[in-house]
Amino acid sequence: MGNCLTCCQACCCGPGDSDSYPGGGYGQSKELRAILVGGGDAQGSPPPSLNLATVKARTELDGQVWAELIRAGFVCLYHNKELCNKINVFPVPDGDTGTNMVITLRNAVKAIGTDPDSDVVKMMQTIAGQAALNAQGNSGTIFSFTFTKLSAAVAAKSKPSLAIAELAECLKEVAAGMTEAMSNPFPGTMLSVITDTFNAASASDVKDVETLVIALLNAGKASLLKTPDQLVVNGKKILKDRGVVDSGAQGFVLLLQGMADAIAGTLEYGEYLEVGTGWQNISDVNTVQSCTQLRT
Repeated sequence: MGNCLTCCQACCCGPGDSDSYPGGGYGQSKELRAILVGGGDAQGSPPPSLNLATVKARTELDGQVWAELIRAGFVCLYHNKELCNKINVFPVPDGDTGTNMVITLRNAVKAIGTDPDSDVVKMMQTIAGQAALNAQGNSGTIFSFTFTKLSAAVAAKSKPSLAIAELAECLKEVAAGMTEAMSNPFPGTMLSVITDTFNAASASDVKDVETLVIALLNAGKASLLKTPDQLVVNGKKILKDRGVVDSGAQGFVLLLQGMADAIAGTLEYGEYLEVGTGWQNISDVNTVQSCTQLRT
C-alpha cells in the first residue's frame, strides 16, 4: 500500500528475514489473528475527511489533521502488520506484535469516523482513551502510554489547535517520560525508538505539518536501524542474531510512514477496518443459539 511495504523491506536488517523467523511466531494462528483484528462494521472503511497532501504546509495542527494523520498511519500499519508479527523476537517470539498494535488503535480509528472533531485536545483525548481501553500486549501498552502522555501534554496548552513548534514541545515532554511505561525498560526497543524520534524531531527546524512528519519519520528510521546492536539480553544481541529489527519499533515507524505517504499523496487506503466477529455482526441467530447449547 503506497510506499509502506518498501519502507518495511528497507528497515528490516536482512533480505528475506521476514520469511525466515519466526515463521509467524509461536503464538496466534492466521485464523485467530484475522478474528482479533476484525472490528469494523458493515459500513466498511471510511475515506479520509481531508486530503493530507493539501494541508502539508499548515503551520498549525488541529483535531481533524491529527485524526487523519493517525488514520493514515494506522492504514500503513494495518496493511503491514504481518511483517511486524514475523520479526517478533522480544520479549516473547509469539508472532503477535503487529496484531496487538492494530487491536490497540483500531477502535481509535473507528472513533475518528467521517467527521473528526476540529478541536485537537478533544481528538487527542478520543484517540488516547480508545488506545488505553484496547491496549493489547507490550507494544499496545507502549502505544497507549505514548498517546495518553501526548494527549495530556497537548491538553495543558488549552488550545483548539497548536502551532507546530508547540506540538514539538509536547513531543519533547513525552520523550522525557517514555521510560516510565515499563518497570525494566530496555534500549533497542519501541520505547527507546519513540524517545529518540520525539527528541530528534523536537530539536529539528519543524515549521509545518510536512516538515514535522518527515523529521519524525527520518529520526524513527535511523533509531530503528540501531535496535539490533542496542538490545542485549543475557549478554546476547538477540535481534542481531536473528537478523531483524525490533518489531514494536518497526510498527511505530510504519505509523509514521503512513503519515508521510498520505502527505505525499501516495498512500492507498483500501480496506483497513475488517468486519468484526462479535455477536452483533452475526446475522444467523440460530448459529449463536447452537453455540450456546454446545456449552451447556
